[in-house]
Amino acid sequence: MKFKEYVNKAIELQQTSAAFYREHAEKAQREITKTAHDPDLSAQGRAKKAAEVRQRLGNELLQAAAKRKQEYVDLLTAAKADAEATIKRGIKKPADEKVENFKKKIDKLKVELMLAPNFEVAERKINETMKQIDDPYFATMLADEFVNIVPQALSLAGDKGKAKMQLSQMYERLNNDYLPAEVKEARQAVEFINASLANPSLFSDVVVSHAIELFGREVGRNLNTPENYEEMGN
Repeated sequence: MKFKEYVNKAIELQQTSAAFYREHAEKAQREITKTAHDPDLSAQGRAKKAAEVRQRLGNELLQAAAKRKQEYVDLLTAAKADAEATIKRGIKKPADEKVENFKKKIDKLKVELMLAPNFEVAERKINETMKQIDDPYFATMLADEFVNIVPQALSLAGDKGKAKMQLSQMYERLNNDYLPAEVKEARQAVEFINASLANPSLFSDVVVSHAIELFGREVGRNLNTPENYEEMGN
């Protein structure tokens, strides 16, 4: 399962980004300090040169950050593709006849829920259907139907909070207890990857604040979104 290797590399890249930034910041600070003590420049000249140093090295920082972020995104994208392939291999569709038979059981369950007098009966009917699952594919079929099952079952409940918790536990069982270990691991990886790709950030707020102070607002605020930065000074 290569997705674990890709995810670990992405996490390592994220965890070492503070050290990556520190190298650029220390280089910039050395040059700025050197400029501040240049005896051949006036106070105005030193300030101007320091601003040029910040601009030049800020540009370099964001160019390097853009490459680093792309590597991070590429690793997560590759991990997601492999994890999804692992899920597909682990949950193979049974013979059409078996799938159709279980679909009929789900349809029967839906009718029973509509006719159930209370939540306790509805809960028992759902559990009875779950006990008939003998293949991971059927667990996913039933889990996919929970978008329809949950509202119907909750409408019968007196204590909706308790009922919602019980239905949630059933849903978790469908997505865990009936699935092979590698599929569960791959699904968890996909959830983590999707969340990470939704907002792929490598640098903490502390690092961003330091970058704003050292390199200026434009560089700092684009540290996590270097693709949005228009290089200055050229």
